[in-house]
Amino acid sequence: SSSSSSSSSSAAAASGAEKRPRAASGEDAGDDEAEAKRARASDGAATTASAPALASQASTAEAPQGGAPAPAAAPVPARHPDLRPEVDVSDTPPMSDLRGEAGRAAYLASRPSARERWAKVEAFRSRLPGAAIIAPLTTVGNLPFRRLCTDMAADVTVGEMAIASEVLKGASGETALLARHPSERTFGVQLAGGNEGVLSRACEVLERECGAFDFVDLNMGCPLDMVCNKSMGAQTMCAGKRFEPMIRAMAKSTSRPVTLKMRTGLGPQSLMAEGLAVRARKTWDIAAVTIHGRTRAARYSKTADWDYIKAVVDEVSLPLVGAPLGGAAAPKFGGAAGSALAAAAAEAMASGMPNAGIATAEAAAEGQARLAAAGSSALSGDGEDFAADIPALPIIGNGDVLDPSDFHSHIAATGVVTCMLGRGILYKPWLCEEIKAGVAIDKSARERLDMYRGFCRYGLEYWGTDQLGVDRTRRFLLELLSFTHRYVPFGLLALPPQRMNLRPQAYRGRDDLETLLSSGESADWVRISEMFLGPVRDGFRFVPKHKAKSFGSGSSAVASAAGLAVAADQSLLGLGVDTASLTSGKVVTEWG
Repeated sequence: SSSSSSSSSSAAAASGAEKRPRAASGEDAGDDEAEAKRARASDGAATTASAPALASQASTAEAPQGGAPAPAAAPVPARHPDLRPEVDVSDTPPMSDLRGEAGRAAYLASRPSARERWAKVEAFRSRLPGAAIIAPLTTVGNLPFRRLCTDMAADVTVGEMAIASEVLKGASGETALLARHPSERTFGVQLAGGNEGVLSRACEVLERECGAFDFVDLNMGCPLDMVCNKSMGAQTMCAGKRFEPMIRAMAKSTSRPVTLKMRTGLGPQSLMAEGLAVRARKTWDIAAVTIHGRTRAARYSKTADWDYIKAVVDEVSLPLVGAPLGGAAAPKFGGAAGSALAAAAAEAMASGMPNAGIATAEAAAEGQARLAAAGSSALSGDGEDFAADIPALPIIGNGDVLDPSDFHSHIAATGVVTCMLGRGILYKPWLCEEIKAGVAIDKSARERLDMYRGFCRYGLEYWGTDQLGVDRTRRFLLELLSFTHRYVPFGLLALPPQRMNLRPQAYRGRDDLETLLSSGESADWVRISEMFLGPVRDGFRFVPKHKAKSFGSGSSAVASAAGLAVAADQSLLGLGVDTASLTSGKVVTEWG
């Protein structure tokens, strides 16, 4: 046994002698790698470990403990040239240095100046007059629907409301709302938040990670309790002294224009949009303000108050003097021009005007002429002691636009630069085409069915053609049908146009397909979806997510006001229809 043990030890020694050079070569390779790492630390170059050294180390680690010879090292396969090379990241700076404070400092240093931001604001404002703008629509305002609207002449589209704090967390449900299709001509993202720091950092994330947008909109109008209870949405109108710092922080954190979308107030006794619009105008940082002509308490149950929108337009169009662009917060008066503007302000006070900084048109014109003669302008920024004439703030009206006549009449009557389309575009996705043509378009049932086919095609392209993608496309198609079924064909209206908040009486369409498309039963919407997406599973049932109070009460009374052609003349519809079925209150949903 002693001889066998001695022979074993000698064999082990011999084996160790054989392995030492390989181990030594591995140590030498490790020293070389350490030197290489030190070299990379000095010049920033990244290198990879050599394949022979890695093979030598692997063979040393996997050598059996007995006297058997070590297996040959497997060759390292060459990487495909299109793949990212293997890089040792042990010396790579942490992510906090690349995308954290260091990256943020570099980003903040590259932000545009106030003059550069204002140039983009003016360019954005020049595209607004008469533009067909699609409002941010939760759930139904998804990318396939916006793509459909773009095909039908929409000029500006806005993504669904995204919560700023969730954007900072990188939540997939929120970042998906920021996606833009290349066909969208002008695209904006909408953020909801009530904290200056959160909104500012969210704008930075959008600027650095999501460059495919043209402007940022701050949501100040969402009436949902789950949003307002977190000081977001409509509750942001009560920000008080935090309002100006909030919008200034957003404007300074992005190179894109910043807009606001708000309601008239929280309730009929607390209308505050007028004052907020004036305060936003004084900051020089807001490109436009959209006023939804309802309060938070009204939600969607009452008609939009366009008279109040006109009052806001009149207020923000009056001559207003204040600090120059990028200047101090308080207006400064000095010299002859300053004396003229101060005299104009005093004249305004004497005339009983509520804002002492607003002059009459004649006095403001005189003061502005003296200001120009003195060689100063609103954007000079030369530090002279003069007040600046703040440009008027564009106001976009929103509420109850369902017909091209509504669009053009509101612009003419109130002075808004354009109208934003909300539920009207959900009733009639081709509303932008009507606005551009200036007349109502009586789409046939077949044309409307082709529109749904286009939505399904876009949905499958975006969400995928697997079962998950089909289910999502079906769900959002059904959400869309929960709005489009409210549209009454123009050819059936005795007193057009159709009114948004008047519930139409039950009617039979000009053909069976038109009757089906007008059905308010979710089972019929499912049948329409099956035409494009196949049958649903057994027990499938759809309940619309939106339950907005969009109609008034008393259907029979409001139906006549809506101008529906529910008459006792069979020739009116061109069908042999019993008129009793038209007024029975039951929608006919027979198909085929």
